[in-house]
Parts: sequence; C-alpha cells; structure tokens
Amino acid sequence: MAPRNEIEEKLVLIWQEILGREKISVKDNFFDAGGTSMKIIRMLELVNRAFDYKISVVNIFKYPNIYELAAYISLKDENTLCNLDEDIDLSVDIMEDTIKLLDIESDEE
Repeated sequence: MAPRNEIEEKLVLIWQEILGREKISVKDNFFDAGGTSMKIIRMLELVNRAFDYKISVVNIFKYPNIYELAAYISLKDENTLCNLDEDIDLSVDIMEDTIKLLDIESDEE
C-alpha cells in the first residue's frame, strides 16, 4: 500500500534508508521487513528529527507499521502526543474511523 499523506511519505523514506529496501508498503511490519534493535535506534533518531518530537522504542513495538505509526504521530497536539489506552484495538478500520472523526472535529473548530 502506497503512502497516503506527508507523514507516511517521510516514514517510507526513513524505512527505505534504514532497511535498505526500495519497496516499502505502509502496512509492512518493521520487524518482518528486517528491522533489528540496532535499526530501531537509527530509525528513532531519524523519526524524532523528521517530526521534531520524541517517540520511544515502545511506540515502535506498539505501532510496528507505517500506517499505525503515522496515525499515532498525526495525533500530536502542539508537540504533545495523545496518550492512547493500552487496550485500544489498532485495526485498520478503527484507525481510519478515528482519523476521519478527528478531521471532522478540527473542521468544526
């Protein structure tokens, strides 16, 4: 699946560099695609620089693909990422609905 927005595009470029792969889908799992603990450290450095916000190793395990990680990053509000409950089901359908609702709410303000 191709990137749908600027956040996903930046993450794809970072993953291509880190993983040494030309083709990366936003639904590829970082670890299945060759991600290692050393590559996580480099990825965190690049992601934190690209988005001017610090995400943690925990976030990479919690959101192991670009689709979920980009959705998480997009939830930041004035450099503060929203805390997501541990029990949230991060299925694709739920994340799409959440993003749509956030877009609607921001349009209403």
